[in-house]
Amino acid sequence: MPFPRVDFLQLELRLSRKTIIDWSSFLREVCEHYVHTNFEMLGGEGKIVEIDEAKFGRSKNNKGRFLRGTWVFGGIERDSKKCFVIPVKDRTKETLLQIIKERILPGTTIMSDCWRSYDCLSSEGYRHLTVNHSYNFVNPETKAHTQHIERLWREVRWNIPKAGNKRHHMSGHLMEFLFRFKNSIYQKRFHEIFKNIGTLYRPISTDYDPKTAQETTPPETEPVGIRETMPQTTITTHSLVEPIMTAKESMSMSQITTITKHSDMTPSLEITSIPTTLLPITFPQLEKEMIKQKRMIIKIAADGNCFFRAISQIIFLTQDQHRNMRKQVTSFMITHEKNFEMFVDGDFKQHMELMKKDTTWATTAEILAAATLLQRDIYTFSPNHKKTKYS
Repeated sequence: MPFPRVDFLQLELRLSRKTIIDWSSFLREVCEHYVHTNFEMLGGEGKIVEIDEAKFGRSKNNKGRFLRGTWVFGGIERDSKKCFVIPVKDRTKETLLQIIKERILPGTTIMSDCWRSYDCLSSEGYRHLTVNHSYNFVNPETKAHTQHIERLWREVRWNIPKAGNKRHHMSGHLMEFLFRFKNSIYQKRFHEIFKNIGTLYRPISTDYDPKTAQETTPPETEPVGIRETMPQTTITTHSLVEPIMTAKESMSMSQITTITKHSDMTPSLEITSIPTTLLPITFPQLEKEMIKQKRMIIKIAADGNCFFRAISQIIFLTQDQHRNMRKQVTSFMITHEKNFEMFVDGDFKQHMELMKKDTTWATTAEILAAATLLQRDIYTFSPNHKKTKYS
């Protein structure tokens, strides 16, 4: 819908401006949920990905160069509609390289302009080709160009209103653009928006009996960092973070992690048996059981960072802060070495150096540290019907 759409919706729906703006914000949250749950890495061997950065904002008196605005970093894979656009604080090598590693697979051919932050890509496992836009739009030797990403920027600018250029609005509008871009067919777009509304905001079943539920289920606890209106969250991971799981089981089942409040700063571990009926074998059965318990399942990327992504999702409502959570947990463990060294196999310092590295799977020690640091109980369930409480 062309802008200004708020005025149009206000006229057509006969609702207040504030109501329309609030509902638009809610729908952008749904778009963000869709983008995160349908996360895909770009590129790979034989694939080409174009990357670029652009500034969104206003110039002084609408003339000259931009003085204020937000930098956005993006990439698009040729021969597919896979892409990403992310607001960034700056265009430094550290900022952009971190996103590239998170979003683009090693071995990919990356095409870009000659911005100096990209000079390191060849040494990071990528094939890097450049084009100097001061002389030409296509490199005459390598035939490299960035026309696909430039076209993507035009579409992004067209779909973001002027008010959306503000830093605190930019992320939501970019998520809305990605949702529209990946669902260009209107019928599919309509289906996906309602499907994700149902996933993000689980309705209470019509046959739900509060009296019966109160007798058979424990009182609902408040998740960390989740708004009061959001149901308790169940995070599904795919890494071996449960010490009592075997390798065979971890390949066939998902790990379930939930977080609730506690106030004891002393780490402790408690393993108990749970009824078979509370741990369904298949994912559809798991999903059905979680709906009965008024919980929401969020799938986590299986890249070795899954535990820290799960914690990040609960606290920040996004998985993008997993590196921050890893840093906080490892620093806390190093500071309180005496409390956690007993849970580490082998040399504690060597373990911590390994744990600081990206994609390293969390162990019992890290789960205990996270529970102690956040002052929350963390429960994990395994397919052999064991429940472990970390607190």
